[in-house]
Amino acid sequence: RSALVVRRTSGAMAVRASQVARALAVKEPTSSGSFLSGLFGGHSAKKLPPLSVALPGVEVPGPPAAAPPSKTQIHKCENGAIIASENTPGATLCLGVYLHAGSKFEGVQQAGCSHLMERLAFRSTHHRSHFRVTREAEAIGAFMQANANREQMSFTLDTLKSHLPEAVDLLVDCVANPEFLPNEVKAAKEILAKDIENLEKDPTNLVNEMCHNIAFSGGLSRPMVCPKEALKGISPGMLRHFAKRNFTAPRFVLAAAGCDHEQLKQIAEPLLAALPPGDGAAEEPTKYLGGYAGVKGDDNLTHMSMAFHFEGGWRDLKSATTLTVLNLLMGGGGSFSAGGPGKGMYSRLYMRVLNRFNWAQNCTGMSSIFNDHGLIGISGSCYGPSAGRFVDVMCEEMLNLAKKDGISKVELDRAKAATQSSVLMNLESPAVVSEDIGRQVLTYGDRKSLAEFNAMIESLTVDDVAAAVEKLLKTPPTLVAYGDLADVPRMSTIESRFG
Repeated sequence: RSALVVRRTSGAMAVRASQVARALAVKEPTSSGSFLSGLFGGHSAKKLPPLSVALPGVEVPGPPAAAPPSKTQIHKCENGAIIASENTPGATLCLGVYLHAGSKFEGVQQAGCSHLMERLAFRSTHHRSHFRVTREAEAIGAFMQANANREQMSFTLDTLKSHLPEAVDLLVDCVANPEFLPNEVKAAKEILAKDIENLEKDPTNLVNEMCHNIAFSGGLSRPMVCPKEALKGISPGMLRHFAKRNFTAPRFVLAAAGCDHEQLKQIAEPLLAALPPGDGAAEEPTKYLGGYAGVKGDDNLTHMSMAFHFEGGWRDLKSATTLTVLNLLMGGGGSFSAGGPGKGMYSRLYMRVLNRFNWAQNCTGMSSIFNDHGLIGISGSCYGPSAGRFVDVMCEEMLNLAKKDGISKVELDRAKAATQSSVLMNLESPAVVSEDIGRQVLTYGDRKSLAEFNAMIESLTVDDVAAAVEKLLKTPPTLVAYGDLADVPRMSTIESRFG
């Protein structure tokens, strides 16, 4: 009997289910289905027009009007300090203090001061403890860093635009009023000693330092990396003396990207008024000499740089632009391209050196340009027994660049396009814009427009580049080597190649 009840119940449920299904089938629409059903299956969707065709009755707005290019505005304070800015779009603010100071302005007794001051940046000031500097930077989400080279020093801060007043006050105080407390100096020296130890193991750094030391006499021959023997003798008093002589108002540029110039001026000018006046430390004249230096190292490779003097430096803008394009034209890199195929593979030194000689481990165009001088050439590394052949190749490459038919138009056009592309891509970053403003104002007193720079690049011809290289090769060569020196040729042999 129980089985009979179950069968009757199941039959009733089946009848009910069939009735519901018939009702739904009657009510089912006869359309071709929805858009989503077309995507995920089911009924075919109604055919829609392509996105390139305007929907009926929908007005398509035209393209937005082109925004006028932002301009760099410059204000010179009464004491000689300069405030320069460009109101770039975006939410971020990039500030930087740029100073005409560096290892070039160090006397014999002050060697290494600028390098140590890079490590002492954003510590205690006359008005803030190191703890307070850190807490204020955290409160505005600031990213701060410092850099020192041979001619210029920079202290930068990135944050949001809404924190402009706090950022300017913090940055200017850290640069203009450092305290140089003994315990902080001691801690920074310990950190720097470890950095120097690592740098002394880096052949690239060693060759670069040797190259400047041998090529020049005077200011630019001073070491950018603090000598180990000089580090122990640097005292807080020496650092204060260096800052007092070099961090003066006429050598001080506050650059910004991402803020209103008038607002920046109102905030910064009272703070900069307290800067010490005067031109600061006298610059020791630099003279180019050329020559050879070699240091034997525990390495089966020979690391070398061959360079020639570029007289004029960044202040000779036309020549500096030509040699910037030349550096991109030479290109080069390592025998193994970590970035995969296409990373510099079509540059001149890759095609003519690295692809031809398996003993060459690295071959790269060298460019080190300062305000009034520069070094242009080739650097690289090879297995020790091939050092003589590598020097021959470097000489041959430099001589070929000076020939009238030594550079093809295709090569030059590629290098010009690469230079323009690199500049335009980098200037999309507010941090780069701020740095470009600061360094150009220090060098030229204003900022050259991008249109002017591009026009100079476009006007370059093969003959212009060849003439620039020919002028370089009339100066005495500089050759420095580190590692296996057994097969490095004599300097007289190299000089004879260039007449």
